[in-house]
Amino acid sequence: MADIDEAVNQVDETLVELSSKMRLFYHVAPLNAAREASRFLDRRQSKRQPRFEYGPLEFSAPDARRHLEHAPFDEIGDDVLRDLYEDKRWELDQTVSMLEARGNSHFLDRSLDLFGRPPAAMVEEAEDLLTRTSWEEDRILEAEEVRELLEEHAETYRRRYRDFDCEVVVDGAMSAKMYVHENRIHLKEGSRFSREAALSDAVHEIDAHVLTFLNGRRQRCRLFEIGPRGTLAYQESLGVFSEIANGLMFPGRMIALAARVVAVAAMVDGAEFSEVFEALTTGHGLDEDEAFLICLRVFRGGGFTKDWLYVSQLERILRHWASGGNMEHLLLGKITMDILDGVEDLSARGILRRAGYLPQYLDRIARGRDNEPVQRALQRERIPLRDLLSLNLH
Repeated sequence: MADIDEAVNQVDETLVELSSKMRLFYHVAPLNAAREASRFLDRRQSKRQPRFEYGPLEFSAPDARRHLEHAPFDEIGDDVLRDLYEDKRWELDQTVSMLEARGNSHFLDRSLDLFGRPPAAMVEEAEDLLTRTSWEEDRILEAEEVRELLEEHAETYRRRYRDFDCEVVVDGAMSAKMYVHENRIHLKEGSRFSREAALSDAVHEIDAHVLTFLNGRRQRCRLFEIGPRGTLAYQESLGVFSEIANGLMFPGRMIALAARVVAVAAMVDGAEFSEVFEALTTGHGLDEDEAFLICLRVFRGGGFTKDWLYVSQLERILRHWASGGNMEHLLLGKITMDILDGVEDLSARGILRRAGYLPQYLDRIARGRDNEPVQRALQRERIPLRDLLSLNLH
């Protein structure tokens, strides 16, 4: 196994420590989300824009920048690793700036720098999907029942891998209904799910996020535990690929993903919270609770464009799988499609280990070259969003 120099270890330690302190989703979660939802959904006050409040940053921004400045990036001897670490330094520096700007217009500017916005063609396809798709969700499962369902899915991995480590907890201090931090999945206390949504979330969180975190934790380069620059887009797209691969992309999930794309685009174009809410409810038939949650996700912090990323790299992952690409390289830690050549190089030189945990769907889905509907879709220069989400990989 190839050696890595001491500078990599020092930079690794700095980046992992800072990333753990920043806790992006924790710091952009409004403290008063429940109160603002009650006020907003009172039809007598429906034109009032929510005013979200945030807790103090639990890290020092100047200290974070000082650590990034003084870490020995220039001393990393491996060209591939040095470029990856330099890119991650930029991303963390931008994240610090974004979190400092919570509640003002600079937050949206930094969010656009980090996550971009959906392309016009995708927004048009998402609008079309919302127009043509209908679905009634029966949210019969409470958070504790969903926790048990996710634990059951995690248990299938524990039976396969003795040291598979995943925890699911119910948490009252959340704005989102569910999120994952490292290998712990948090469910919002009091939230309700349909059974279809709970099953879809189980494979999204565990087969993608938890599994790649655990694989990354096995690597000597801890960068692949937290992910290089742009890993969030890949992670969310991999989660959606996992849903499709498990046959769990149901109409309600398609609607939610499309609505997030539309909401991000409208927010970036200057629409207010209430305008996006009305577009989703009156315009596209979403129920008020779901529409408010989507708007909350998009407007938190001051304009969080992250939610279109769930489909941003989905087609690239599909094409890689369908063409016979090495799926293990996509799963050996938190990576991105943009660095796949570098990952293959580092793997060939023994710097990266093979994935210790692989998703169960790889045993079931047929290779793309043996799947005629997938092959027909891949013949197009670009697969429309509705068709992409509707593919059957089995």
